[in-house]
Amino acid sequence: MRDIATAERAASMVHTRVTGPAGRGYPATQRWLDELESELRSDDALRAYRIMQAWLQLVRDLLPAREAVDLGICLPVPLRGLYYEGWDPARQPVRCDRETFVGRFAIIARIANVEVPPAARAAWSVFRRNLPGRAAIVWPRLSEDMRRLLAGR
Repeated sequence: MRDIATAERAASMVHTRVTGPAGRGYPATQRWLDELESELRSDDALRAYRIMQAWLQLVRDLLPAREAVDLGICLPVPLRGLYYEGWDPARQPVRCDRETFVGRFAIIARIANVEVPPAARAAWSVFRRNLPGRAAIVWPRLSEDMRRLLAGR
């Protein structure tokens, strides 16, 4: 797990405007994180970054390795880095119930367990809006418990 200083540096890099070929992917990442901040009704960029990291990594772990790679290819490059961080494709897919998901999400995002359902719904909303085709593939892979959590039930 990365320390707070590393996460803060990474989040500040994502929020830095980069132009030219080196900046490819940054505007899309900025849009995703801005949308997440809006969904969360927050202006805390580091919190949005951590929540997106938790969402992407937990969704990745629920998918078979091939589907996880296919999803990773669709992400903006900076988000792809978050997505693949710490990934072990030999352990795919990971099955987890709602309680396990909430606990893992809270640890990665560094938020309280009670904050996870609205944070996960916000991240799902941003993910679904930006990658609707991939969201349609991910949704059936989620357990009924997970779908209820994301639907607010």
